[in-house]
Amino acid sequence: MKIGLTEIIDAKIGTTQINKIMRGTVLIWEKVVAVVNTLADYIARVLAASGIVENETQLDLEVDFTSQAYLDAIAIYNPNGGKKVGKIYDVRDTDNTSPNDITVTGGGGTRLLADGTLEAVPFEMPKIDYSTGSAKFLIEPERTNNFTYYNGKAGLNAPQGGAITDNVISAPHLTDMASNFLESGTGNHGIFESNGTSRNATYAISFYVKKLGRRYIGLQSWYNTDIGAVAYFDLDTGTSVGTYSESSGYSVTDPKIEAVSDGWYRISAKFTSGSTVSYYGIASMDYLWTSGTSYDNGYVGDSAKGFYFYGRQEELTSLTSLIQSNGTATTRTAAVASIPVPAGVTSIEEKVDGVINTITTIPATYTMPNGAVEYVKFL
Repeated sequence: MKIGLTEIIDAKIGTTQINKIMRGTVLIWEKVVAVVNTLADYIARVLAASGIVENETQLDLEVDFTSQAYLDAIAIYNPNGGKKVGKIYDVRDTDNTSPNDITVTGGGGTRLLADGTLEAVPFEMPKIDYSTGSAKFLIEPERTNNFTYYNGKAGLNAPQGGAITDNVISAPHLTDMASNFLESGTGNHGIFESNGTSRNATYAISFYVKKLGRRYIGLQSWYNTDIGAVAYFDLDTGTSVGTYSESSGYSVTDPKIEAVSDGWYRISAKFTSGSTVSYYGIASMDYLWTSGTSYDNGYVGDSAKGFYFYGRQEELTSLTSLIQSNGTATTRTAAVASIPVPAGVTSIEEKVDGVINTITTIPATYTMPNGAVEYVKFL
C-alpha cells in the first residue's frame, strides 16, 4: 500500500511476519514479529494463561507448525494441547495479542483419562477424552441419567439371589469406591433398578463392572412376567459374546464393552422395552448361556462369586459419558464449542469420530459437531 511516496509492506517470509515502511528504496521502519511455529511456543502460551497441557507427544506429531498453508490461516487444532475453563486454545497465537480461541459452554459430566480412570469435568470445561485410545475433544448433547443414583445400592431394587456390599474396592473414578454383588441360594442372581420407560423407545444402559469369580455377565432388561432381553459379555477376554431377546416388544442391539483401568470394563447396550416400566440390571452367569435371560438359566449360587459394579446409567437413544446422579435423575447440558470464523477462511476441515469432513460453505460462527473431535483446521 502506498501513501504518496511511502510504501507500507506487510509480508511473510518463512515463519516470520515482516512489517516495513519504505520511502522509495529507503527503509524507514521495520518490525519483526515471531509467528508461533513450535510446540514449545504453543505450550508456553497455554501455561502463561494458566491452562493445562496434555499429551504433548501426540500434539507434536499431529500439528504441522511449519506449514505455510497452515500458518496463513487461523487454525484451532484440538485436542491434545491446552484446556482451561471455557477455552480451547488457538495454536497460532503465542502471546495472547489476538487470540482466536474457541469458547465452550455447557457440558460437564465425566471423561476417561489416558490411564483408564474417570475424572469429573466441571461445567464449561473442554472435555479431552481418551475413550478411543488417543486424546480427542468429546462434544456431547444434552442427556439425562434416569437412574437416581449412579453408584452403590441406593436406588436399586432388592437384589435377586445374592447380596450387595458397598465401598469394597476402588472404582474407576479417582475418588469413588465401588460395590460388589455375591451370589446366594438357587435361581437367578443379579441386581436391577425399576424405572419408568416409554414403550418402544430406545434406552442405552451401561454399567462399569469387574470380575469377581464369574467369567460371564449379562446386561439385562425385563419386567414382571416379560422375560425381556440380555447382552452377554466375557470379562476374561473383554468381549461381547452374544444377545438374546424374547417377549413382545423387547429387543437389544449395539452391545459394547470398553476396557478402562485395573480390570474394569464399561458394558453397554441399547434396549427397547415392551412396557411402560422396565427393570434394567446385571445378571451373574455360571457359564456362557447359548440363549435365555437369567430367568431361563437359574443355578445354585456360590457365595464367593458374583461381580463388582459401579457407575450405572440409563439414557435415551445412545451411550454418552457417565453422569453422576445422587438422589434424582440428573441432566448434563449440551456442550457447545464455537468461534466466529475469521475473514479469509475458504474451507474448514474437521475430523470427527474418525471421519474427515470439509466445509466449503463458511458459516459466520463455527460450532464443533457432537462426537470425538480429533482436529479442526481453518484454511
